[in-house]
Formats: sequence, C-alpha cells, structure tokens
Amino acid sequence: MEEEIKETGSQDGQESPSYEDSFTKVEALVKELESGELSLKQSIQKYEDAVKSMNRCYELLDEAQKKIEILIKDAQAGITGRQNIEIE
Repeated sequence: MEEEIKETGSQDGQESPSYEDSFTKVEALVKELESGELSLKQSIQKYEDAVKSMNRCYELLDEAQKKIEILIKDAQAGITGRQNIEIE
C-alpha cells in the first residue's frame, strides 16, 4: 500500500501541485527559457514561475524527509503500525 504525504492546500482553497507536477513544470519552463524565443518580459515571467515551482518541490522534499525521520525513529524505538503521518 502506497502512502502519500499530505498536500497542503493553497490560500485560495485549491489543492497544491504534487512534487511530480511541480518538477515537470520546472522542466518545461527551463526548456522554454533555453529556446531563446521569448521576449525579456516573457523570460522573466517564466523564470519567476520556475522559481515558485522549485520552491514547491523543496517544500515537498522537506516534508518527505521529516516523515522518513519519524519512521526511522519509530523503527528504532520499536513502534510499529503508525499510519498516515501528516506533516503540516
């Protein structure tokens, strides 16, 4: 059974993008930036979008690391059966 880290909602009530979605967006934005076909204004906007998506990736990686640390501590302490660890 695959467990997922709780995705924290955005301020406007919409579900936040997953790590995979954010990373895919960054890759697409980088490809656009590298094409050399964008205006300066478009390039700056794409860069801002890429930074926001990378920050989301970092947030999710940090949450995953915290979850792993909890699971390791539980395993070392002999605690089993903990389900759905939610990190805010």
